[in-house]
Amino acid sequence: MGTMFPEDGGYVVWVPSALGQYWGFQQVWMKWLSGVIDNALHLVLFLDYLKSGIPALCDGYPRILAVIGLTIALTYMNFWGLTTVEWVAVLLGANRK
Repeated sequence: MGTMFPEDGGYVVWVPSALGQYWGFQQVWMKWLSGVIDNALHLVLFLDYLKSGIPALCDGYPRILAVIGLTIALTYMNFWGLTTVEWVAVLLGANRK
């Protein structure tokens, strides 16, 4: 599909072209909503994983500070783009044996 449309946008371009503006809008809206929910779930899942190694993150202020810190870190990475996310992934994966 990407070679059929000479513009960037992926499904944002394909769906309205195939199904019309109404369904194109519906698809983009639902994809955005699922992204918001999915991103929030990743933060909670990661924090629950950290909880197994750092029991202080179970509740209270340490958990709140961890949520705020992780939110700021992930927002920073996404703000600066895919290159930053790539380097962080490489650094996190480099410690594996």
